[in-house]
Amino acid sequence: MQHLHSVNALNLDNTWLTIGSFDGVHQGHQQIIRKLTTEAHA
Repeated sequence: MQHLHSVNALNLDNTWLTIGSFDGVHQGHQQIIRKLTTEAHA
């Protein structure tokens, strides 16, 4: 895991990101994670 304080120096090509406060992995969160995983591997 990386702790970042700035995104200015990052290479963000082909990067997918989700930000949120996940209080558990219910069906809505599972759908978001599935979509991100599918798109990231496409």
